[in-house]
Amino acid sequence: TSAVAAASRPPIAITVVNNRITQIQIGWQIGACGVSGTTTSGFGAGGIVINSTTGAFSRSVPGTPLSYTISGTFALDESGVSGTVNFSYSQPFPPFCSGSASATWSATRP
Repeated sequence: TSAVAAASRPPIAITVVNNRITQIQIGWQIGACGVSGTTTSGFGAGGIVINSTTGAFSRSVPGTPLSYTISGTFALDESGVSGTVNFSYSQPFPPFCSGSASATWSATRP
């Protein structure tokens, strides 16, 4: 089975197939640099494993100029998910800028 959870502030969509996260799409904004966007990360068939006992998951996603670490916990009744995300931004060319941002998030099953 598959499910997609979606929420806003920051916008986030998580695709789950067979108890694994196969894709995360997340909106972001780094105020110190005046930049924002939406990033989509695919994790293939292996995906991010969701702990079957606790519902927890965590993943660091490297990238340039944006990298992020996302973690969360799915409700055991599969009604929703919530967690935190930490962004790090480093632009290695003019105008040079670096910054970070953190947010809590939640999503419900459509």
